[in-house]
Amino acid sequence: MAFCSNCGEKIVDGMKFCSKCGKPVNNLPNEPITPLDQNQFTIINENNSSNEKKTLNTMALIGFIAGLISWLLNFWGIVGIIACIFSGIGLGKFNSKTENNKWMAVIGIISGGINIIYAITQLI
Repeated sequence: MAFCSNCGEKIVDGMKFCSKCGKPVNNLPNEPITPLDQNQFTIINENNSSNEKKTLNTMALIGFIAGLISWLLNFWGIVGIIACIFSGIGLGKFNSKTENNKWMAVIGIISGGINIIYAITQLI
């Protein structure tokens, strides 16, 4: 039975690192132990794409801008309709892995929809 030379914890045969302190255990005579550097203790998440820049969904942006414009210039609901169309296309082709502006499409649809309803009520 072996014990860790650093903390005295009991080492199970075949372990390369102490389960208590994490120090390398030299229990294999033919295998050299190399000390770990700080980078080897970090957990690598392959699904994390924070290092990659996400692109802008152009249709969602156009729908968002048209939705904002529809609050100022309604033109019988035509601008609201344009906002809903472009935002709907942007939301339909939205890819969360490569794009980061889904909120623009949602706000464009909401703004356009409200302004379409307003235009209909004004025409009646």
